[in-house]
Amino acid sequence: GSIDATEQSGTSQGGAFTIGGNTAINKTTTGTVTIQGSACITTGTGGLNIQEGTIAMVNVANLGTANVTLGTATTAGTFEYQGATASRAGTFNLTGNGSIAVTSASTVLTLSGAFSGTGNLTKSGAGTLHLTGALGQIGTTAVAAGALRVNPVTASGNITVADNSVLAVNGGAGTASFTVPNLGLGTTASTVRFELNSTSLPTVPLAVVSTSNGLTGVATLAMTNAQPFAIGTYTLIDYSGTAITSGFALSLPGRTAGSLVYNVANTSIDANITSLGDTIRWGGQINGTWDIGTDVNVGGTNNWRLVSNNNDTNYINGDTVTFDDTASGNFTITIPATVTPTAITVNNSTNADTRTDAGAVGGTGTLPKSGTGTLTDSTANSMTRRT
Repeated sequence: GSIDATEQSGTSQGGAFTIGGNTAINKTTTGTVTIQGSACITTGTGGLNIQEGTIAMVNVANLGTANVTLGTATTAGTFEYQGATASRAGTFNLTGNGSIAVTSASTVLTLSGAFSGTGNLTKSGAGTLHLTGALGQIGTTAVAAGALRVNPVTASGNITVADNSVLAVNGGAGTASFTVPNLGLGTTASTVRFELNSTSLPTVPLAVVSTSNGLTGVATLAMTNAQPFAIGTYTLIDYSGTAITSGFALSLPGRTAGSLVYNVANTSIDANITSLGDTIRWGGQINGTWDIGTDVNVGGTNNWRLVSNNNDTNYINGDTVTFDDTASGNFTITIPATVTPTAITVNNSTNADTRTDAGAVGGTGTLPKSGTGTLTDSTANSMTRRT
């Protein structure tokens, strides 16, 4: 048999302490129950029912696999995760309203279970919540803080994105759309980020808002790609109803060049990528530090020069970089933190370059070496590359 257990507040902790079987675990009242150590809840048909208040999991060992129900007809429950990046199975049913909080800004919590129910869901906390299962809940999902990442599926409920929050569409190869009935964006500073992993243009819109006039508010439309972008037009958001002609901005990574297009005829908002941008080469004109800027000519040290016009510039992750004999000095290069260039070319006959320090060269780019000079690399590299 089984016995339902009810928790109101307090802390559950222990070694390999697991609540299993088919016991229903019910969290009632507005207090917080914290699960820490190696304790977890894996109960089967009874599930973890956060009817009101919060259940907080401190680390990955506490996540468990129990199916979760949030809220009741009159109360709201919160599932909070405080640990490092992790994944969790188990479904979520929004009987009432509920929240999922990912508290750490560096954490990505991936939930693979299906979502269902009639209640509203709020994404809170500075971290990223990645939903990879079916989005069958018919209530509104509100991104109140941090980021909500979705795969290209069809959501049954509406989504809103508050200012200073992010909706990330994990578009991958760009062969399927993320579809939502209504998408309500912020008034000044929300972001919709399209995350690609393809060298080809998408074959479908990356996001579709299916209700007429269902796209409201303003946002920055950001694009990222784990591969070099293809030159051409990307349909970012397809919508219907009154044509949209203002209110959006385009953000592209690194030195990628392009423009935002309000496609009135097709009622879509597009991005036209026109260039992958300039490449840079080591100059060493200030010192020997290879550090990282936050944007082109923002932060970092201008120890680099543009290949196109020889103007001084900084390094930003994703740059294609060259080390050759045009450098003016500082051939011993220190790397304070991990850098991730798209590719590195070393073509030196006169200058002998040495890379040292606690940082590393990461990423998946190439490192061709030519010329008769020497490259000495003593960094803790994590780059998966062809040399």
